[in-house]
Amino acid sequence: AFLKKHGVVPIISVPSTAKSNFMVLEGKNTPQYWLGFHNFYVISRYNPRINYAMAVYQLSEAIKKARTLSNH
Repeated sequence: AFLKKHGVVPIISVPSTAKSNFMVLEGKNTPQYWLGFHNFYVISRYNPRINYAMAVYQLSEAIKKARTLSNH
């Protein structure tokens, strides 16, 4: 709710009570804006670098996509 009040509108549905961390990361050409939720926090407890947690997230998404494609 706080982020929405300040003009941050997620591209997915997020409950207004969800706790998140707003991050601005360097993209190839422009900044990327991300919300990190509980799982992102858990990953960052192991290694506090945001880039590490983002790499783990992106790897998990690539694995999920590959598994979905191999099931078709």
